Amino acid sequence: LKGVGSVACSGVCESVIYGMPLLVRPTSCWKLEWEELESNQQNFQALCHQLREKDQALIVCTDITSTESRGHFLLFPSSSPSSLLLKSVVVNELLLPVDLEGRGDFEQPSSDILDTMGESLNKLDSFETYNPLLMHSNLHV
Repeated sequence: LKGVGSVACSGVCESVIYGMPLLVRPTSCWKLEWEELESNQQNFQALCHQLREKDQALIVCTDITSTESRGHFLLFPSSSPSSLLLKSVVVNELLLPVDLEGRGDFEQPSSDILDTMGESLNKLDSFETYNPLLMHSNLHV
């Protein structure tokens, strides 16, 4: 993978991320020299620290010749000091046409509708964090 830029984590819309994320960790390949393993570990931890400190994600792409298609990804800092999350991100060719100029034309909903929606949402359970262990899809009944 080749780094092509960085972006604020808050500047990434979830709608441009697709697929399953992967956990990225520094190599522990036994074929490398000890000094090279140690250097790789330190560089990787420094990258994790810098991304977490700046609250940024690294934009990376597969390093392929210009005639082949490339995959683009975001490397997000994780809560672990020595791992990153790799997520696939859409690029220009994968987006459907969108009308960005008409974005501000929405009217504020009436107070009755806002109250009704608020009451409906208040009836639902509210969680501080999403815990996947609490949700069931009934795949294994």
